Amino acid sequence: MRVLGLWGLIAVLSAAVVGMTFAQSTPSAPASPATASDALSTIYFDYDRTDLRPDAVKAMRGAANFLCEHTGFRVMVEGHANERGTSSYNVGLGEARARSVRDYLISSGIDADRIQTISYGRDCPANTRCGGNEECHANNRRVEWRIMSQ
Repeated sequence: MRVLGLWGLIAVLSAAVVGMTFAQSTPSAPASPATASDALSTIYFDYDRTDLRPDAVKAMRGAANFLCEHTGFRVMVEGHANERGTSSYNVGLGEARARSVRDYLISSGIDADRIQTISYGRDCPANTRCGGNEECHANNRRVEWRIMSQ
């Protein structure tokens, strides 16, 4: 803790009176990501799940803040699944994941007209030929972004 003394206290009070800020003011809120690629990071999901994990919620906050500040951006939310399960089941799972992300954005104040969704199911894997490798499968259970307009 810093002791200002009488003259330091007078300087702080004088600055406050004339509308100036004191150099040791409280820290500001963290800045939102500066670029779309920083803000619109891949969102990962657990096996056979569509709910947002805690790490995904953190990433979604950044995406929502970015989209709130950049109102000209329109995005496509692309849902994906791993190769387990039938093609039709995975298309539905990818769609539900994309809707989960879309719903979060809408609840954060982003206009629904700025967000489209699509599901690729298991047809566009980030990693192929996973076999029994769980980490490989986990990288395919995701939502990615495509910027439609800025």
